[in-house]
Amino acid sequence: FPQCKLYTLLEIQIDQAMMVAHHNKETRLKRTVYGMVYSHSVTLLESFIGDSLIALVKCHPQILQGLATHYDEVKNTKMTFAQIINLPDGIKGKIISLLQNDTFHNLGTIGNIFHKAFGVFGKGIDTNPLGPIISRRHDIVHRNGMSPTGERLMLELDVLEADIKTIMEFAGDLLNRMNSAVTNF
Repeated sequence: FPQCKLYTLLEIQIDQAMMVAHHNKETRLKRTVYGMVYSHSVTLLESFIGDSLIALVKCHPQILQGLATHYDEVKNTKMTFAQIINLPDGIKGKIISLLQNDTFHNLGTIGNIFHKAFGVFGKGIDTNPLGPIISRRHDIVHRNGMSPTGERLMLELDVLEADIKTIMEFAGDLLNRMNSAVTNF
């Protein structure tokens, strides 16, 4: 259950980031700190998802098979046996490489990836609550805290806390799904 260790790491890192946010709530740097904590927290979620999937691919052939099926459906990759043999770690290495690309900054793929990797346990993942969070993070990181319409994003501690709660609930749901799937293999 490597995903459990990774979830614990996520909890610790987000808790530490929130301590930094709370420590700066009365300083003139609070908005900068809140933005840094916000964007870092989304990155931590993405890391948890990607690292968990990669760890599970390495130890569960069923997950590897499910993801191979997923990538057969979404990537028009034609490879010869000779090309596959020459890949570092063969097909497992190719799947891991694809996961590394598809789990970062690509929330739309998570539901389908989990469904293919974990079968019924990965079906029906609702990523909608994360949409505004990912969008806000994009504005913080790539638009210098401005909305697409040019309005300054005023990130307050209560919004940061609420969105962190949503991130952790989503991560907890994914952890439960992974645990259920692995337990039932």
